[in-house]
Amino acid sequence: MQKTQAANPSGTHLPYLARLCGNTNGHIIELGSGYFSTPLLHWTAQHNGKIFRSYETNKNWADTMGEPVSYIENWEKANFFEMRWTIAFIDHGHALLRKEHAMALKNNADYIVLHDTETKNEHIYRYSELWKHFLYRRDFNQIEPHTTIVSNTQQLDWL
Repeated sequence: MQKTQAANPSGTHLPYLARLCGNTNGHIIELGSGYFSTPLLHWTAQHNGKIFRSYETNKNWADTMGEPVSYIENWEKANFFEMRWTIAFIDHGHALLRKEHAMALKNNADYIVLHDTETKNEHIYRYSELWKHFLYRRDFNQIEPHTTIVSNTQQLDWL
């Protein structure tokens, strides 16, 4: 398949998030809000009668996004273990914390979706340190930035 550079790189995860949302029915947590992900994840959880939590540490961005995004001063204030999550989407602005947050959620979320997983960004995110901690991994590299979904409970072949 031919690779494509997205006109707006902020939303390249959307096709994969949408597929997950359309094929799962559970609680959703988002670490780092955005114009593309937040409305989709919020609507999906609301439609299914499930909980949606969106945390953001950038006050200006949290104010711009408004409800249902919760501003928190630092990531220690995010309640990763409030419940078991079906989908955990990690796309916040703290590069090295993304892998730490994925590790924190690895046994408390069925699907963890990571954005910006292309090799050329390895020095920024160090995602390669994560892969050995997950039983299942699916890379979506047709559009840059890449998206990867990992899981310790769910096979990803259907994606």
